[in-house]
Parts: sequence; C-alpha cells; structure tokens
Amino acid sequence: MRALFAPAIGLMNHLRYPRKFALLGIVVLVAVLILLTNLYQQLQGTIDSTQQEIAGVAQILPANRLIQELQQHRGLSSGYLNGNTALGDKRAEKEKAAQAALEAMEPHLSPALRQGESWQGIVKAWAEIRAQGLTWSPQDNLKRHTALINKALDLMILIADESNLTLDPEIHSYYLMDTVVLRMPLLLEKLGVLRGAGTGIIAKKDIVEAQTIFIGQLMAEIKANLDTLNTSMAKINKYAPAAGASLQGFREHYPEKIQAIMQLAQSEILDRTFQMDSQAYFAQATQVIDEGYNAMYQVLIPELNRALAERETVATRKLWLHLVISLAAFVVFTYLAVGAYYSIQRTIQDMMEGTEHLAKGDFSQRITLESRDELGDVAHHFNDMTLSLGELVKRLKKDVETLDQASGNLAESSGQIAQSAGVQSESASSMAAAIEEMTVGVSHIASSAQEDRNLSEQSAQV
Repeated sequence: MRALFAPAIGLMNHLRYPRKFALLGIVVLVAVLILLTNLYQQLQGTIDSTQQEIAGVAQILPANRLIQELQQHRGLSSGYLNGNTALGDKRAEKEKAAQAALEAMEPHLSPALRQGESWQGIVKAWAEIRAQGLTWSPQDNLKRHTALINKALDLMILIADESNLTLDPEIHSYYLMDTVVLRMPLLLEKLGVLRGAGTGIIAKKDIVEAQTIFIGQLMAEIKANLDTLNTSMAKINKYAPAAGASLQGFREHYPEKIQAIMQLAQSEILDRTFQMDSQAYFAQATQVIDEGYNAMYQVLIPELNRALAERETVATRKLWLHLVISLAAFVVFTYLAVGAYYSIQRTIQDMMEGTEHLAKGDFSQRITLESRDELGDVAHHFNDMTLSLGELVKRLKKDVETLDQASGNLAESSGQIAQSAGVQSESASSMAAAIEEMTVGVSHIASSAQEDRNLSEQSAQV
C-alpha cells in the first residue's frame, strides 16, 4: 500500500507545510469547481428547458383559440354555402373573431416560427379564404378550411418541438402536454369536421354517397380518438391527481356527450331524417366542442403551467441550495484547513523553541500543546526525552563533582606521599652517608690489621 502512495509521499516530503496545504487546497478547489459546474449546468439546463416549455405553452394557448375560431368559421361557412343564409351574420362575426385570434397569436410566436413557412402558409391560406371563400363550392370551402386548420395543428407540434414540450422529462407534465398538444386538439378537430360537414348537409337536406362514406369514416376516427383521449385522461388522473380531480366530471360525462353528437349525426345525416335545423345542429355540436376547449383552457393548460412553474421553482431552489451548501462546505473546509495549518505551525514552532532551549542546556523547558494528534504525542515524548536528558545530566554532574572531589583527595594524598618519600629519601641519604663512613672506617681498620699482620710476619722472620 505504501508503494502505491510513494509518488505522493515523495512529493509531500519535498514541500514545506504552506505549499502542502496550498497544493491540497488547489486540488479540492478544482474538484469542487468541476462538481459545481456540472451541477449548475444540469440544473440550469432544467430551468432553461422548463422556461422554454412555459413559453411554448404560452404559444399553444392562442394557437388553440385560433383553431377554435377557424373551426367555427368553417362550420358556419359550410351551412351558409349550402343554403342557410341565416348563418351569414354569424359567419361574418366569426370571421372577424378568427382574424383577431390570428393577429393575437402572431406576437406570441418566436421569430423563427413567425418567419417560418408554416405560419406564413397559415396567414396566406386564411387571406385566400377571407377573400375568395364564398366563391368556392361548399366542398372546396370545407377542404380549404380543413387544410388550414391542419396547418395550424402542425404549427402547434412545431411549437412543442421548438419549446421542448415534446421532450418533457416528467411523466405527469408529459401527459398533460400530450393531451393539450395532440390528443384533445385532434379529437376536437374531428368533431369540428363532423360539425362543419353535417351543418352543410343538414342545411342542404341532401347527402351523396361519398359524403355518407366520409361521415362514416369520420365517426370511426372520432371513436378511436376518443379512446386515445380516455387513455390519456386516465394517465393524467394517475400521475397528475390535482388535474385528474378537476377533470373528473369531464372524464365521466364528456364521452357520453360525444356519443350523443355521433348518434345525432347518425340519425340526422346517415339516416337522412333531416328533421333538425342546421343552425341548431351547429349550436349543439359547438356546445360539445367548446366544452372540450374549456377543459383545456380552464384545467389542462393551467395545470401544465403550474407543473412547469413548480419544476422551475424546485430546480431554482435546488440550484441555489446546492450552491450555498457547496460554498459553505468549501468555506468550512478552508477554515479547518487554515486552522490545521496554524495548529501544525504552532506545534512545530513550539517544538523548535524547545529544541533550542535543549541545545542551550536548558532541560527545564516543556512543550505544552492543546492538540491531541500525533504531533501532540511527539511533543509528549519530547518532554519525556527532555526530562530523561535532564536527569541524566544531573547524574553526570553529580558524578563529575564526585570525581572532582576524588581527584582532589587523590592529589592531596599524592602530595603527602611525595613529602613522606622526601623524608625517607633524606633518611636514606643520611643512612647511606653513615654506612659510607662505616665502610671507610672498616676499610681503615682492615688496612690497619693488614699492616699489623705484615709487621707480625716480619717480626717472626726476624
């Protein structure tokens, strides 16, 4: 394990503590900045995307209102061109309302969409209908209106794509968006076509085979779209309970009202009874269609806006919370790191001062540390070492004093020995002189004896 950290250990061993802490601080700062940057980009991306979706919903609302007005204008035009001239004034009023809705929608569009082919095609097609619509046959007028409304429906999808509504990441808001942008408008458009075509047929009180087939296919499509809408409503009820609760009555009764309109179309148109006035048929169908639009305006779109606004608020709160927590954590880390640095520096300084006193022979110096870490243990052992060295020095001093005293005593004894040796030397010298004198005396006596012997021998000879 130590071999794994050998490069780091080698690096740290070559750095002083200020640089060690600076290096660690830079590494932590870079890591925190990377994490904060990623977090900021993620949350800010969510906020930006949600804001785009909110802007998209702001465009979807006027688009639906425009489509609603165009659909009614189509139905009134169909009835009027098929012989019900009493619808002329209502048609003229609805034309003004549709023009106002068109003008009201344009400022809500993004510059790209406003200048795009889709919107320009809508404006052009509507201008042609206003200028020439009454000169066309009822069938052409119905087809031109329907083509225009389909362009408006396609524009709503473009709005959803551009504003990221199509890619909504949360399931409850996704189903709200899907219902507002696709499911409900498609169903209401099929109902609008049934209203427009039916109003014209009832006004004319005649239906051809192609129209019979068309109405039959249209009713089948309405049933399929209604099933799809019911599925979406069930999803909304499951994943967006607040919207589901507000739509409970609508979900329960709206399918019945659509069935009633299709039964009316079956009896009046396909069964060729033609007992109802075309204006009454238009009004009854409009009531059902408008109820669908009201569900969008009063519940679905507000709930979608609320969900998006809540997501934006939560993301913004998370962003600031994470930024504050990260900043606070970094400040705390910096504060603790600086505290650790000064703690280590203080410990090292105290130990250096202690070693300086020790080097000067002051063994009474003690290092007092408040830290309980390894450096504190080192200081504790340093104090134990200083105490041991002090005791050792004391013993050495005592031994030196004893040795010095013994040396003095030895010197004194040596002096006395030297003095005694001197006295003994003098005595030996005196004794040697006496012995020498005795030797001389003995020699003299021996000489005298030899002389006496010689004299005796000479006397004997004589």
